[in-house]
Amino acid sequence: GIQAVAGKKLKTKVKILSIQAMQRPEWTDEVSEELGFEGGVDGMRSALRMQMETRKTEMARNQARANALEVIIGKNDFEVPSSMVDQSQAMLSQELQLQTAYQTGQDPKEVSFSQEQIAELRGRAVFAAKAGLILEFVAKKESITVEESDLEARYLEISESQGQSVDAIRGYFNQPEQNKELQDRILEEKTLDWLLENSKLVETDADAAARSSMADVAESIIEEEVAKKSTSKTSTEDTGASADALGDMSVAALKALAKERGLKGYSKLKRDGLIELLS
Repeated sequence: GIQAVAGKKLKTKVKILSIQAMQRPEWTDEVSEELGFEGGVDGMRSALRMQMETRKTEMARNQARANALEVIIGKNDFEVPSSMVDQSQAMLSQELQLQTAYQTGQDPKEVSFSQEQIAELRGRAVFAAKAGLILEFVAKKESITVEESDLEARYLEISESQGQSVDAIRGYFNQPEQNKELQDRILEEKTLDWLLENSKLVETDADAAARSSMADVAESIIEEEVAKKSTSKTSTEDTGASADALGDMSVAALKALAKERGLKGYSKLKRDGLIELLS
């Protein structure tokens, strides 16, 4: 066993069987085809260039989407129910716990956060809650919806990035919870894209690619809706919200408001029941 030779000196012999080294193969049509590219070297070069341009364009659009949200929220100051912020913070905390656990090998339940991290998560949660409400209002106002073609396009995109079949990806998202999460994500992206396409973007500096009349466009669309949200929340604190004001809120927002007011039995109610309970 190992203990029998512990602390002793041993003589060993090693025989070198081979010496290997990494060598870059000559870029030929055959190598290109083996890598799955059509059209030989020229086809591979064109495909790689297109992939790089597509990735660069998507990164720029994602940055523009983030900038758009920042501008819109900055121009529309309103409060959201604290329960919605709590829910958003809990989700962000869980994501950060899992990410930290993956990087460090810790048990996710043992991952804790400093006061600074908690404050940062709270700020991100407020931003996410406001963004969700605003985008929901804009999507409703402009009748933006998620079509089956949008889902199929996203299935194909995910399958190509993960190297799995489209059927496997489609099967995974057939689960109600996963499907709802994917549709919400696509709807937010489509709504932000609508705002970008209907706004005049002006490049200002290296850190912000879009600072423009975006805020004015968004403000004209959501000003009335956000005012209703703020008014309905304020009025419920004292006298209860009107059915008209509550009717403009989503089911998730209605449930969050019911939870904040300490009402019981709201979780099983549908829209009409929630409005009656909160009125």
